[in-house]
Amino acid sequence: MMPPFKKKCLIFIMGALFLFPFFLAAQDLDSLLAILRSHRDEDIFALLGKGREYHILYAQTAFQNRTYFSGRDIGVDQWNATFQAAYAYRGFSAAAATMIYSEFEPHWNLSMISAGYRHALSRKSPLDLSLSYERYFYHDPDDSLNGAFPNALQLGLSYSGVHWGAILNPALFFGSGGTTSQESISLYGDFRIWRKNDLLMRFRPRLSLIFGSEISTHTQVPGDPSSQEREIYGLLNSAFEVPLLLRWKDLDLALAWHFNLPRAPGSDTDYAPTSLFSISLGYMNAFAGK
Repeated sequence: MMPPFKKKCLIFIMGALFLFPFFLAAQDLDSLLAILRSHRDEDIFALLGKGREYHILYAQTAFQNRTYFSGRDIGVDQWNATFQAAYAYRGFSAAAATMIYSEFEPHWNLSMISAGYRHALSRKSPLDLSLSYERYFYHDPDDSLNGAFPNALQLGLSYSGVHWGAILNPALFFGSGGTTSQESISLYGDFRIWRKNDLLMRFRPRLSLIFGSEISTHTQVPGDPSSQEREIYGLLNSAFEVPLLLRWKDLDLALAWHFNLPRAPGSDTDYAPTSLFSISLGYMNAFAGK
């Protein structure tokens, strides 16, 4: 049997499995990019101890009261829901997820499958490297993203200290639309607020900077039909997340407030700040492997 305190720690370790929780863009926006947020909580190998490996199964459902893409308001007031499941063993992981939007047609708009591998760079320091492949399926046959960028390769370099951590996460998207990239840098804190028996409450604030390229249109004079397009790289969004995490045995509940400061690189366009609330419920099961 797994020691009780180690099993409890696994609830929030599941964030280290490259993809969860995540947010996926499903409309033909200027950036044409998916936002993939990789959460790294604690070093799974240090918690489980040396010489033992565990199969880990995790399922989660999440709800957001507003939907923004790259932090931008596209003028559609809608909520979204995500359903996802993941499996991991000996550094390897596989995951599947699907997303529902309240106002898009069809409502079931996007699904994703992935496979990845995580490697601890050192047994003495909480530093690891991960590589994953994602495949996106857009259920609207007219969505221009269907063939544009349905594939992604994602690299992750993570450091997790006792009360803080950092993640560098470059991703390459490719398909019939060619290739495009997106990079994110995240810093987070991890603080225990309260604990009683099997009930644990934590506070994990996070700041993420999302960088990428998008197409900008320029004209010599107003109204000139001979406009020119060029790809500009820069900061797309600064995202702040203020989550309150509650764990009880194999269940975890997260309530969070999200705040975005979107930008348009190389453009005079100003995007208004956006914010939303989210709630998620997850269940984890782990058992010893051979």
